[in-house]
Amino acid sequence: MVVGTPSGLHALSEAAATALHLPVPPPALCCPPLLPAAEDLAGGSQQDASEIACGASDKSATDTPPLKEPRGPEEPGHALTTPRASVAVPGSVSLDIPPDLSWQSSERYLAALLDKYDSLAGPELATSDTLLNRHLASTRPPDISVAFKNGVNRTYVWVRNGRGKAVGDRHLRRRAAALTGLQARITGNRASTYASAHARILRQAQASRGLSVVPVCGAGSLPPRLQALLAARCNISGAQWSQLREAFGGRLSCFASRETLRGAAAAVANEPGRQVRTDERGAHLVDFHSALESVAEGLWSSNQWVDRFVRNGTGAKIAHTTAFVPTALGEPYTLHADSTPDLHLCVGLDKGGCGTPAAKLVATVANQACPQRRPKSILMSTMPCIADDNAALHEMIGPWVVDLERTLKRGVVVGSTRRAVRLIWTGDLSFLSALVGHAGATARFPCVFCPAVLRPGPLHAELIAKYGTLQRPGAPPNGLRTRQQFLDAMMAYRTCDNDSLTLPLSPWQHLSIINCPLLAVDPAEVSVIPLHTTLGGTLTLIDLGLEAAYEAGGADASLEAAEALGRALLEDIRVSPAPYHRGALEGRECHRLTAKYPLVRAALAPYLSTGNLAALRTGWTDWAAIVGTLNTAADIPLTEIDSFTRLARGLVPPLQVAFPWLSVTPKLHALVHHAPAFLRRFGSLGAYGEQALEAWHGFFNYSQARCTADSFL
Repeated sequence: MVVGTPSGLHALSEAAATALHLPVPPPALCCPPLLPAAEDLAGGSQQDASEIACGASDKSATDTPPLKEPRGPEEPGHALTTPRASVAVPGSVSLDIPPDLSWQSSERYLAALLDKYDSLAGPELATSDTLLNRHLASTRPPDISVAFKNGVNRTYVWVRNGRGKAVGDRHLRRRAAALTGLQARITGNRASTYASAHARILRQAQASRGLSVVPVCGAGSLPPRLQALLAARCNISGAQWSQLREAFGGRLSCFASRETLRGAAAAVANEPGRQVRTDERGAHLVDFHSALESVAEGLWSSNQWVDRFVRNGTGAKIAHTTAFVPTALGEPYTLHADSTPDLHLCVGLDKGGCGTPAAKLVATVANQACPQRRPKSILMSTMPCIADDNAALHEMIGPWVVDLERTLKRGVVVGSTRRAVRLIWTGDLSFLSALVGHAGATARFPCVFCPAVLRPGPLHAELIAKYGTLQRPGAPPNGLRTRQQFLDAMMAYRTCDNDSLTLPLSPWQHLSIINCPLLAVDPAEVSVIPLHTTLGGTLTLIDLGLEAAYEAGGADASLEAAEALGRALLEDIRVSPAPYHRGALEGRECHRLTAKYPLVRAALAPYLSTGNLAALRTGWTDWAAIVGTLNTAADIPLTEIDSFTRLARGLVPPLQVAFPWLSVTPKLHALVHHAPAFLRRFGSLGAYGEQALEAWHGFFNYSQARCTADSFL
């Protein structure tokens, strides 16, 4: 029996009356709903309402108890007891029709329609099924009683079938974060721009049934130029772009056509800052100054420009109060004042790649939040490279020295203001040594930044007293090399080489500068590379543990310790060597290992003495605090700079006491003394790193498998 309000179904009653040639009923009166029939205690069962077959042809009738229905307004307070006939249709609803009352309810018309169900023709059957479905959808009764011809009475109730287990809030946040990160990588914008939109869409999809419709009204498409840059950044070919455009609606989508995209890409390639020339040495930018201004203007117009300040000796930022004055023609370049607003330009070169080694000369702009991303860097030149010594460096970078000096003299225009350019060299120590004509890490004065002596000895007492030594990390060097020293070396070596002199200069005279410097640089503005420093420091602590195990238990104990440590790295810490970096760990793996250093200490504990284990624990604890600051691109607070300086200078002396064989390398010396000085001067180390330079090696290796021409390009 249908329990529900018959009001609102006048249209249904009118349609039923028209189909059966009955008088059209008047509009439904505000009467109470029909009362339910008495429940059959003989044994009815409840099933899903979807099991009802509306087209069944059974129509057996049963008698039901009399019902009371209110009279009209002329006899208030009284009820009329009238025998009612029950029309039962198998697979459909069972309805009661009062025989002596006029047609006042649409349910009575529906019951009469079901009573004549077997005599209806095909079109009338379709109409009756439609009317019945509309009636049930409109009233939505909580249950439906059906009497079958075999005497079984069944009651059907509504059951909501879910699509699956509801997604929890934690899983929903993970999905939103994944979508936000993917869209941020595609567009190059910040992830926070899309976080709220993705969370709102997923929560709407969680609460609703069916499809989640994303409103796109008012969301304009990117200009064709930006779409061309997006396709180039994500390595999307023309065929893939057409497929994406077709999948998102073709002409109605926000994707430009392939022809429009090709025209925009051609226009971008013809911009002054993006034109490339090739010769027998490789591929090179035509106009570096225009490329730098284009990058700076893009950062300024997109509100991604970040001002970088030079700090004084106390760590306070020096305000930009002095206007930049370009160097006059014919005048030598002089370094601008620290109070001049400037653009911090990092330039570095590195050799690497699969197949033919290629040297990449890369420039990055530190005046942004994440300057070490490859798409935000400038590939100035790429050349096949077998050697990266001073002579090869003169051939590779020599032509760029003129462009760099011109840029330093002219400055760049950023937001309608001409700013100075502060050149900061970055790269590994071998490149920096070749850049300034240094003899390298095995020289008597192995440091590029200062003339500290490699090892103490009786013959070096006077030099150590004057310049210091690498093996005493507790005592800082007495001073840095100066830009004037490199200028003097350039003037001396342009006339003749040291080897060609009748009486060559001794090492304490030239301080291991044995070749002509390519450019006179200020050692205070040479970056201490954070990535290579992170790799070297992490592996040094691991090697010390294995060497201590060898000293305590011999080769067998060292082999067992190495196996235990390998299992801990692979299974517990879940890091593995990278195919590059000579099989060492990559940057993220070093961060993960440093964060879980107690597992490394636990793996080596059975093979080390108590003193060595305590020294190793202290070293790992200090190193874990150093690594975080070392790779941060944002400005570091002064308190954290002081903490970094204290931890860096106190890292090596306890290790030298516990492990007497530890030798301080130039890279470790740079971490202890020159990294804190650079951090105090510029406020960050990660912003001036070499990650973008290393990322170009991976990009070339990826592209090499797709471009199979017989050329390193």
